[in-house]
Amino acid sequence: AEQFPNDKLVASIRSPTLVFHGQQDKMVPVAHSEILHKNLTCRSKLVSPPEATHHTNLLQDEQHLIIPMRDLFGLPGKGSAPLVVPPWAFQRRLCLLASLPES
Repeated sequence: AEQFPNDKLVASIRSPTLVFHGQQDKMVPVAHSEILHKNLTCRSKLVSPPEATHHTNLLQDEQHLIIPMRDLFGLPGKGSAPLVVPPWAFQRRLCLLASLPES
């Protein structure tokens, strides 16, 4: 049995969905995401940069995640100053510390 039966579950997704899959992904064929995107019945967008791999940092280029997310979800910022991601967001340890509840 498939560990992640996404192909069977995709039709039940109702919320807007952003699908990202790098063309250079060597772990999961990009065709999987293309099929999932095609079978979504909700509002959706497929972002598949030719240079992106399985481990591409999506925050390094606004075209990968930020701009498609703004467009799909109608977030503010379009036409305004670019979104600034704080440097600590790129450091996993600091992100985990920032998410801990205050004591």
